Amino acid sequence: DKQNPTPSSSSSSSSSEEIDAYASKSGTAFPPCPHQQILKLYAKHLPHLAQPRIWEGNRAAMLRQRWVQSAKPSPYSPSGYKTTEEGLVWWDAFFGYIAKQTKLPNGFESNGRSWKPDLEWIVTAGNFAKIIDGKYEK
Repeated sequence: DKQNPTPSSSSSSSSSEEIDAYASKSGTAFPPCPHQQILKLYAKHLPHLAQPRIWEGNRAAMLRQRWVQSAKPSPYSPSGYKTTEEGLVWWDAFFGYIAKQTKLPNGFESNGRSWKPDLEWIVTAGNFAKIIDGKYEK
């Protein structure tokens, strides 16, 4: 797994260095981000949103950062997760939340144009935080 922190245009409460430090704290290696399994969960809950055909580079780095960030115990993830299986349960619930309890699946209309989020938008640090904060709830 590459240790390339990517610059983010949004401010984030967790820097790449903090995330990498958290990921390596335990005696056992933190499980690597299961990109393909998370992409399948996204497609399962949000099939009508744009599905990525290419998932590498900055996109993959952002998802990896959110994978590790979400594993830490926090108000939105009280127990956090330590295994791939627990993490996939968390991401399954997260995409289910977006699909059923937010306005995001329907997108937004502005000046005669419509917009819908995609997975890259969802895993960008600032947007991820807004989703967790409930900004887009119905």
